[in-house]
Amino acid sequence: MTEPRRSRGWVWYFVVLAVLTTVSATVLIVYNLRQQLQPDELAAARARWREKAPRDYDLVYSKQGGVNGTYAVEVRAGKVRKVTEDGRPLEARLFAYYGMDGLFEDLDRFVKMREEPGGGRIYLRADFDPEDGHLRQYLFSDMRSHSSVEVRVEKFAPVAARPG
Repeated sequence: MTEPRRSRGWVWYFVVLAVLTTVSATVLIVYNLRQQLQPDELAAARARWREKAPRDYDLVYSKQGGVNGTYAVEVRAGKVRKVTEDGRPLEARLFAYYGMDGLFEDLDRFVKMREEPGGGRIYLRADFDPEDGHLRQYLFSDMRSHSSVEVRVEKFAPVAARPG
């Protein structure tokens, strides 16, 4: 009598399971890496902004993370003229940090942080308007310090120049 053959079907089940797990993890990693803001994308959005930005606009955005609040910014003739944080006016010396140019500076700083040695644990995603390049939102997360910041532009409204 010959010995009955043992079924090896269960081995294939685990091989297929391991392959599918590896593929799904790889797809998620690639997807997340492609969402990351790249320096050339930031440079292109900033160039569009410099070229097509209105000289007068009102901006309202919310920030959540290390600092929470809603900021209303009034820009006239390309300069920040007024900023309120949750309805409270801020000092004029701080204005440069709050217009669209200030938000671009934040993003530039975050991109540089990611490029530093050991900076690979930083996640940065941003969305820009395709027409004029203004920021619509960004999400920054630093896994090393467990800090994150999310900015959402709630209102971006060019203001018509007043005659005279």
